Amino acid sequence: MMLFSHQIATSAKRDMRTRATMGAITLGVVVLLAFGGVARAENECGAPEPGVEIVCSPSNYDPSDGNIFYGPDESNGDFTIRLTDDLVLDYDREAPGDDFYSLPVDPESRFYSAIWITPAEMGYGYKGDISVVSSADVTSNGRGISVGHYGESGALRMELTGGHFTTTGDRAHGILGGHWGAGDVTINAQDLTVSTTGDRAYGIFGQHVGQGSLDLHVQGGAISTTGEGGAGIWGQHVGQGSLDLHVQGGAI
Repeated sequence: MMLFSHQIATSAKRDMRTRATMGAITLGVVVLLAFGGVARAENECGAPEPGVEIVCSPSNYDPSDGNIFYGPDESNGDFTIRLTDDLVLDYDREAPGDDFYSLPVDPESRFYSAIWITPAEMGYGYKGDISVVSSADVTSNGRGISVGHYGESGALRMELTGGHFTTTGDRAHGILGGHWGAGDVTINAQDLTVSTTGDRAYGIFGQHVGQGSLDLHVQGGAISTTGEGGAGIWGQHVGQGSLDLHVQGGAI
């Protein structure tokens, strides 16, 4: 039963609020994913349009397309995507030609996720907000949902309600949200069921490496992890800003 914020470990069955002002405090060891390469398709639920919410549902997502990848850029402005409660993803990273990211310093590295939402380029020019709303069910032998803001500025917000996330593999986090620029990060998770199997795999993982606040709110649901170094909830801020973690009810 592991929950980390700052350097605090406690049960998720107790209400908890922690706040820390971060300068050069490192909250655990983590691979920082400065993604460099991506293969194959994107925009599986339709092309993004400025000011228009993208909706992914069984009516417009074809499972044979593999994972869902969107890379918003300056032309999109603020980016919002919603995954409906009747959407089911069963992702296999071994599918030929599927999307992946590699580290710029190691082109042979591979990171897989059933859902990727992140600016397509690492130039830090993107200044929009990124919002992800999901009630989908995800099974993956990589990560479940990975949302990264690598732009210059803008908020990142994830609203996750009632979905099931099941992942297998090392560092196969169920839910990952992180910011490498300037902007606030908010992750709200309510009544989720998350199960990870693999070393250093976290159920819900929020991180900030830039400037801005990091707020994780988890209410109800159940999170289970199996593997060396795993954790139910992991909050990490190694930049400048505050870290708040609120957990109410549920079980880890």
